[in-house]
Amino acid sequence: MEKTQIETRAASPRKKISVSLDKISFGFLLGLFALIPVFIIPSASVDILFSKAFLLILCVLVPFILAIFSSIRTGQILIPSWRTALALLIVPATVLIASLVSPSSTTSLIGTGFEYDTFHFILLGFILVSLISLVFQSKQRIFWSYFAFLGVFGLVSIFHIIRFIGGAGFISFGGSFSSIVSNTIGTWNDVGTYAGLAVILSFITIELVDVGRKLKAGFYAVLVLGLIMLAVTNFYIIFNEGGISIPLTAIVGFLALLLFVYVISQNYKSSTRKLPFAALIVLVFCVVVTVAATPIASYLYAKIGITQNDVLDVRPTIFGTYSVAKDSISNDGVVRALFGTGPNRFFAAWNSHKPAGVNQTVFWNTDFSFGAGYILTTIATTGLIGFMGWIIFLVFLFGAGIRAFFVGLKDKFSMYLITSSLLSTIYLWFMVVFYDASPVILIFTFFFTGLLCASLIREKIVGLREFSWINSPKKGFALVLALILVFIASVAWGFTWSQRFAASIDERNVSLVLKTPSDIGAAENYAGKAIQRVPSNDTYLRNFAQLKLLELQFALQQSGKAELSTSSAVILNQAALASREAMRVNPTDYRNVLLVGSVYETAGLLGVAGAGDTAVAAYQEVQRLSPTNPLPAYLTGRLFALARDSARARAFVQQALNLKPDFQEANTLLGQIQNIPSQSLSNNTTPAVQTTSSPAAKAEKATSTKSTTVKATSTKSQ
Repeated sequence: MEKTQIETRAASPRKKISVSLDKISFGFLLGLFALIPVFIIPSASVDILFSKAFLLILCVLVPFILAIFSSIRTGQILIPSWRTALALLIVPATVLIASLVSPSSTTSLIGTGFEYDTFHFILLGFILVSLISLVFQSKQRIFWSYFAFLGVFGLVSIFHIIRFIGGAGFISFGGSFSSIVSNTIGTWNDVGTYAGLAVILSFITIELVDVGRKLKAGFYAVLVLGLIMLAVTNFYIIFNEGGISIPLTAIVGFLALLLFVYVISQNYKSSTRKLPFAALIVLVFCVVVTVAATPIASYLYAKIGITQNDVLDVRPTIFGTYSVAKDSISNDGVVRALFGTGPNRFFAAWNSHKPAGVNQTVFWNTDFSFGAGYILTTIATTGLIGFMGWIIFLVFLFGAGIRAFFVGLKDKFSMYLITSSLLSTIYLWFMVVFYDASPVILIFTFFFTGLLCASLIREKIVGLREFSWINSPKKGFALVLALILVFIASVAWGFTWSQRFAASIDERNVSLVLKTPSDIGAAENYAGKAIQRVPSNDTYLRNFAQLKLLELQFALQQSGKAELSTSSAVILNQAALASREAMRVNPTDYRNVLLVGSVYETAGLLGVAGAGDTAVAAYQEVQRLSPTNPLPAYLTGRLFALARDSARARAFVQQALNLKPDFQEANTLLGQIQNIPSQSLSNNTTPAVQTTSSPAAKAEKATSTKSTTVKATSTKSQ
């Protein structure tokens, strides 16, 4: 008896600590859910995506570490059934393997820290799912998360409607919101996706939960706001150009139809007959907006002042993405077929297998980070193994959810939580499969997936058991050691990301301080700090080399001589070293190789022996990495033209024109090289051909901006 009393007293503090840690974790996770749409760090030095990434890693790693401490303290851990564990682990595992065999592992594992196709982001997402499924098992917590989501959405919608009325200059936060559609969610289409989710959650709550009049009025208000935002965003998912497209209102309307039918079918089992009025309103609204999309959008855009440029979102079509992925799997070897080009490296697949027809568009020289959809992109980036991992996970998730839906739970509120989380999750994953959603939408997707898992666990649809090692010292030693190692790895993970966060601030400060030639020194100082923090980032190295080329240009302008002095030779050497290091870090990114060619082309023009040959070799490597890109052939031809080798110049320029017949600079150059006498490339000659613009400069400018995609506008308004 005495022993039992001692054990009881010893267990009580552990339980209290566990409950306290659970409450803290709930606060962090609910804070992430509520704040992620609007959270920004109010500093020009912090990019909005990094603000979201900062909140995500803070609100995931802290609860994760607290869960480790709680398990160590209590001597027990909750583990799912093997099927659930397999479903939750298979995607991170396949993405990790694909990252390790990637030609640029650092790019695939963590990148610059904010890309959302990396192993880093995927692992955070699935840890978030696991934490939510454990922390949000009570009905009250799930409902409060819904309430927080809809409340924040209502505020965001009111903000945008006020700006619609007041104009783009009204509440612009000092010009940060320069456009009428500027937002903190992502693209304008992401705002539409956000609104669609709010509409779905609102009408499900109105139909399936008995709440007071005031609260129901609030849900109806959010519903109306969501429908307004749906109409204004007018978002379409494009499958192929000029062919199949699905409006977002059709997807939301279909889910409203499902709920309408479900409620009507349940009426047969009840003595009372209830018309699902909210679902009917949404269904009718979506049908009208879908059928009359063009006139409605044209009217709203004209009234609000939204232009096509404001809402333009260009990306590959779904069929185009599939074509690139298929060619990559078929032609790049067994390893690439199984594990892809590597997470966060869709641009490599695109540049290797870009359809030749893209060269006839204005997007011929645009790089692409994603295909049409987030998960569709993984066919190319993680290969067949990675894509099958996603399929297995989604089949398990929706299989369990649909099974629970048809179980017929007696508790109406439990049925509401299952229905709402299931339909919301289906909607979100559909968008993630077929649309390149923003990080905010992806975080919502993982969060609602966690809520669905929590509901399934609570209703015992998905198994979860408690594993204790209190009475087994051997198991306790091994498991506590493993948990401590996971804790150390988590701290190291957070530190690694913090270095990238600081480096991103340094890199952003480069553009903020670089206003005049006299600012180059300060800009280079920031760029150097970014490289010191993350030496393995080829983007930072490439940008530093470009700064050195800019410094060299101003130095030559000041001297008035097109020849190297001692100081300018040092600058040129620094540019060459940085560009070659970028190419060493990531040799399959053609932008790094293109920059090496540009640096050595400059060196050749300044009289450096052999530099022209190195430039030609670099441009030929670019051609290998991007076979349908006309730019490297043109640049090679221009080099030979500068060396007065008309035969080879004509051959390479013609090669560029074969790829892109309307290449204006190439056509101009071809017309000017007819009478150039032959001369060796290695000689330092005065350029015989003058062009009014530099396609190389244009290429570098294009590749430094956020990627868009080709011929798939996802907003229709004619």
